[in-house]
Amino acid sequence: MPRPTPFLIQPSADFLQRHPHLPKLAADLSQAYDKHLVVTDDHLKAIGSALYDALQLGDALSNAKQASGLQPLPIIIESGDAGVLNLPWECLYHPTYEFLGRAKGFTLSRRQPGLAPMLPDVARGPLKVLLFTSLPDDLGERARLDVEEEQAAVQEALLSAERNGEVILEMPDDGRFETFQSSLQAFQPHLVYLSGHGHFEFDPLKQKAVGSFLFEDEWGRSAPIPEQDIAECFQDTAVQLVVLSACLSARQHPRHPQNGLSQTLYRAGLPHVIGIRESVFDVAGIQFARALLPELAAKKTIDVALQRARDAIKAPFANHPRFAQLDPARAQASHGQWCLPQLLSHDLNQPLIDWQFSPVPPTRHALTQTLNTVSLPERFLGRRRELRGWQNQLRQGQLRSLLITGAGGMGKTALAGKLLGTLQKDGHAVFAFSLRPEHDWQQTVSAMELALAPQWVPHYQAQLGQDASPANKARSLLALLLAQHGQKLAVLFDNLESVQNPHGQHEITQPEVQAWVEAAHRLCQDGLTLILTSRWALPDWQPSEHHPLGRPVYGDYVAFARQQGLPLTAERLARAYSILGGNFRALEFFAHATQGMPLEQEQAFLNALQQAEEDIQTNMALAAVFAQRSPPEQRLLQRLLAYQTPVPLDGVKVLAKPDLPDSPALLEQLLAVSLVEQVREVRDSQPQYQLSPLVADWLLAHGAPAPTPAQLRTAADFLLWLWDENIKTTWEHRLAVHQALLTSQDHQQAARFMLDWIIGPLNRAGLYQTLLTKWLPTALNVDHAQTKGQVLGQIGKQHLHLGNYATALDYLQQSLAIQKEIGDKSGEGTTLNNISQIYDARGDYATALDYLQQSLAIQKE
Repeated sequence: MPRPTPFLIQPSADFLQRHPHLPKLAADLSQAYDKHLVVTDDHLKAIGSALYDALQLGDALSNAKQASGLQPLPIIIESGDAGVLNLPWECLYHPTYEFLGRAKGFTLSRRQPGLAPMLPDVARGPLKVLLFTSLPDDLGERARLDVEEEQAAVQEALLSAERNGEVILEMPDDGRFETFQSSLQAFQPHLVYLSGHGHFEFDPLKQKAVGSFLFEDEWGRSAPIPEQDIAECFQDTAVQLVVLSACLSARQHPRHPQNGLSQTLYRAGLPHVIGIRESVFDVAGIQFARALLPELAAKKTIDVALQRARDAIKAPFANHPRFAQLDPARAQASHGQWCLPQLLSHDLNQPLIDWQFSPVPPTRHALTQTLNTVSLPERFLGRRRELRGWQNQLRQGQLRSLLITGAGGMGKTALAGKLLGTLQKDGHAVFAFSLRPEHDWQQTVSAMELALAPQWVPHYQAQLGQDASPANKARSLLALLLAQHGQKLAVLFDNLESVQNPHGQHEITQPEVQAWVEAAHRLCQDGLTLILTSRWALPDWQPSEHHPLGRPVYGDYVAFARQQGLPLTAERLARAYSILGGNFRALEFFAHATQGMPLEQEQAFLNALQQAEEDIQTNMALAAVFAQRSPPEQRLLQRLLAYQTPVPLDGVKVLAKPDLPDSPALLEQLLAVSLVEQVREVRDSQPQYQLSPLVADWLLAHGAPAPTPAQLRTAADFLLWLWDENIKTTWEHRLAVHQALLTSQDHQQAARFMLDWIIGPLNRAGLYQTLLTKWLPTALNVDHAQTKGQVLGQIGKQHLHLGNYATALDYLQQSLAIQKEIGDKSGEGTTLNNISQIYDARGDYATALDYLQQSLAIQKE
């Protein structure tokens, strides 16, 4: 639909000389905002009327409005005089139409003549929105909360459009200027919403005026970035509109017409810039975001959307409970907020995007990644204050150990993983122990042993030779790794509640785990960084090293709902946040459980949740989701208990046979309701799938049948097939295969796999004591003679390496007897060679030569 011809207001060159009272009125108004005085509509009407009278428009405006009919008439204030353009034109007051800056039949914007930059091409949708918020720690708590509330408001405002595929919202999780620069280039947004705190400075001595925006530095402190540096970031981007939700972002000084943040961005060639002329109340800023963005997402032109957003904040405290009760008259006042947002536009007809496209609603599955056996979200969300506070203390060495506690689903592991990620970027070696029952946490111990550099292995073996207790092993291994990595070692113990007494003091019940935790904690004084997660605090743990995870801010909750694509409106989200205490996983299951549920039934479900404790809320929502699944979906979910590691789709299919032929579709349904996780592993191109730990726990606690021996065998065979086909060849997968074979009771195959693929790397790494205590004894009871002979031979070989010649000879002779009995000539030759090494080490060269000749004869034969 064609737009009306804009009504152009071009004050004369001597406008200010002929009306010297106007700059004085404007300065008084600006000072009132600076001093936080009450600015009423009467004040705005007085200056707005003075502006209108000075223009002497006669009937011209009324005639133009008559010609525009039902279409809003664009009013453009055009002047090259910064003093004129700096007047508060948004409060322009007409005797009939009243305030033209918020009247429904008009729009009001500003333009400078003589500027004709080449504007960015208009790209086809969807609309890409970059929401960038800066939350420096030194602003004070109130200022931080204001920005966080606005962040939530922006997300809520775009929730529906984003779900429909009309909008893509990107929201970086830190406020550094470098992140802002990289986000602009990588994401190439069409709309940038920059939320935080602005500053404008005029130095009369230096005759200098400059606007800036407070970004964050590496440590979370304020980092003011001047306007010119910010403007340069937009080079080679497709940005059409920048919304500066920051106080003073549109302020200028009359003697410096090219300065001010809005003005600088506008002159740099951005098609449209919305800034805030004075200091704005946080309540008004939040309501402004909620009003502006849905209008833009609904394809309104920028000036029309802005006009409606101004009107939406004409009484910013009208719905504020405190104001409405204490002072109803004040609650209905404008407080001068609605006229503060101003628009500079080169061409009002330039749209944000080409809306002629077919929206595709996003399909989202929660993606996780693994660190050792710990599952972490691919992208960390929220908790910026908590994250940065602990992050800075850990990075600066002010804190060496941190216990994070909270109910299941609150994000303990995610926060711990993010902290570890930062330390890893700083050069720390990182190891993560998962203490869940299905995980063999000793796998991480093996990974740590293999990580020892060759020069440290003899020290480790010597220390274990004197004392092979778990406490000494933990102390020795951690100390050597700490020294190897230059005092940069970080260790995570995740899901500690799995080995804690659920009652009383919540002490650790497994002595070996207790020894490891104590050893790591003691080494914190030497530079080790220790992070633990649990539902319960440990007895006698220092409060300064304990972080009870509280409710996340509401904006994080909205961000989580967006990331997971949860089918929730803003109203339902707000209710769920209030009742579920900010629990992320409870929200996830609640959203799926109530999808399509009648409102009365949903409210009854919420009421029931409200009466329950935190942990029970998640289980109640999970139970409702599970009950809604079809019998085939439930059966497939239960069968996935057979895997303790993520597997590709083929691994799901083999477990589904023969009665669940449509397993890919069933899996998709389970993914859609968050009962199964999709895992991204760096080395694997295809997606992997696994039960989330929370779902696995719930299934086992609520009577789900344990995997049958046949299912466990199928799972083990599939993991072994992945290895044999060179599809998964990592050390972690070797350990997973071995564990699966043991779980399926195939001890012979487990021993064979260990001998072929696990013994070698540990042997080459010099981890002889580990082989003797952890691996080889588990295979001594196999019935297969050849395998048992090889196991005995390997035990003898490790004792030979350690100098235990008598013990080595005993095991090697047992091995030799079996090999001779079954005719294993290859094994016999190897064992004879190893026996010769014992006599050689003892100095009995004749006997050593005899065994070598026997070995040689067999090899020749």
